[in-house]
Amino acid sequence: MSWSCILQSLSDFSNAAHSGEHIVFLHANGFPPGTYASFLTALGSLGRVSTVEHRPLWVKEAPTFLDWSVYADDAIETLEREAKGPVWLVGHSMGGAISLLIARKAPHLVKGVVGLDPVTINARFLAFSRLAFRLWPDKPKMIRGALGRPHHFPSHQSAFDFYRSKRAFSGIADKELMDYVRAAHSASDNGVDLRYSGAWEACVYRSPPNLWKCFEHIEKPVHILGGAHSYVIVPTVAERLKKLKQINFQTIDAGHLMPLEKPAETAAFVTECISRDET
Repeated sequence: MSWSCILQSLSDFSNAAHSGEHIVFLHANGFPPGTYASFLTALGSLGRVSTVEHRPLWVKEAPTFLDWSVYADDAIETLEREAKGPVWLVGHSMGGAISLLIARKAPHLVKGVVGLDPVTINARFLAFSRLAFRLWPDKPKMIRGALGRPHHFPSHQSAFDFYRSKRAFSGIADKELMDYVRAAHSASDNGVDLRYSGAWEACVYRSPPNLWKCFEHIEKPVHILGGAHSYVIVPTVAERLKKLKQINFQTIDAGHLMPLEKPAETAAFVTECISRDET
């Protein structure tokens, strides 16, 4: 398998404003950029809004493990090739973590980072989970869930009906849920197929980064929005983030899927942070 970034590029979601900032959005594990249509639309007042697709959407074969720095390197190569200057990185979950890795590795490409519940794991739990994934790569609950995910539906509507019944999506309105369904499933001869395979989703889960040292070395503005009901930035992690003087950390009354549950409020946080830093 070739690991060179050959199929990633910037895709403009909104380019109506030629002045202002260039925002590049990085999506979460399993949630292609189109999932975030409502949230990204609400960012339009800032300027140009672009997205990238991580390699699970353009490389078919999934390894068992893959360091998240590879995704960061993909985006760095894309930004160096296509961006006309430093950009604001906005990322959700996996995308937020990758944004922070980019800011550390290639600060010349970045104005600042806004992370939306980025994957930030307690150091002790991170060590335990990494060991567990190495010893039993297919046994943890989240891995079994990813590998057992339906990859085909008769139609987008049947996929919507399936996800509508799931607790994980209960806080998401119908419009945003259908945005996810259409972004994550492409038409096939006899229905629709999942674009982001369960094997790739599992690979991402098995390879979480340690962001704590990363925070110490980022010299750009960093804003983090945590979900008050998130299973990712849990209270102990939130308390540690609050103590980092170089980070603006706030919370929102939402879960981990905040850009889908509360797109307008989440976009307002991003807009306020970027506008304040640019004045």
